[in-house]
Amino acid sequence: MAKPDSGLERGARYILRNSYEEMVRIRTKEIMSRMDMCCCEKCYLDVCALVLNQLQPRYVTTEKGSLIAKLPEMSKRKELEMTVLISRAAKMVRDHPSHDAKMARDNPNHDAKM
Repeated sequence: MAKPDSGLERGARYILRNSYEEMVRIRTKEIMSRMDMCCCEKCYLDVCALVLNQLQPRYVTTEKGSLIAKLPEMSKRKELEMTVLISRAAKMVRDHPSHDAKMARDNPNHDAKM
C-alpha cells in the first residue's frame, strides 16, 4: 500500500493556506492606514489575529512559493462583515495597544502609515 504524502516531505510542491488570512492582511493594512493609530507590526498583527479568530477559516491548497493563494470570490455581505470586523478590531487595538508607550516610541514604524 502506498504511503500518503503528508506534504511535509522536503520538496513538497503544495502548501495549505487559510485564504481569509491573506484577505484580512490586505484589508487591515488599508483600513489601519486611514485611521489615526499606531501602525507598527505588533498592532497590525494584533488586529489581524482578533479578526481571524472571529472568522471561520477557509483553507485552500496553493503551490509552494506563491505569494498569494488564489483568493476565493467573496460575497458583498462577507466583504462587509470582514470590513466591520477589521474596523472594530483596529479601534480596540488603537484604544488598548498591547505594547507600552516606550516600545512604541522606540519602534521606527510607530504611527507610520502602511
